[in-house]
Amino acid sequence: MDSGGGREMSRRELLNMVAPARGILSPAMVVLDRERCSACALCARDCPTGAISASGEGAISLVFHSGLCDECGVCIETCPEKCLRVEQAGDQSDTAALLFQDEFAHCEVCGGIIGSRAMIQRVRSKLQGNDPALAAKIQLCPSCKGKKK
Repeated sequence: MDSGGGREMSRRELLNMVAPARGILSPAMVVLDRERCSACALCARDCPTGAISASGEGAISLVFHSGLCDECGVCIETCPEKCLRVEQAGDQSDTAALLFQDEFAHCEVCGGIIGSRAMIQRVRSKLQGNDPALAAKIQLCPSCKGKKK
């Protein structure tokens, strides 16, 4: 948002201008439970301010930018693994923190990316006891799953 002086202002800065005495939004930090995260990146996709971003070529990385976070909670509500929480970060200004990083899992037939290793492992472990044949198919991309052997 343009403040009139040509500089873009964050939502945090605008809210603090409206109620500076209350200090509505001190810097926040998103904390991620790495044991529960599957690197689905829905938190990054749905973050309205871009405070959480996902990127990577050989691996997926989830990065948190504290200066962009306005503590709206969308990431927490979006996360299917319920592995995110927001904590006060103290006096940190705009910092970037690596929340999670995982290698990509590849289709066993064509080598295409099918998701993060954590996600594939989590789904495989849930299916293994119920349907071993379906658990084996989780290592295939949608195209290869549809091909007859």
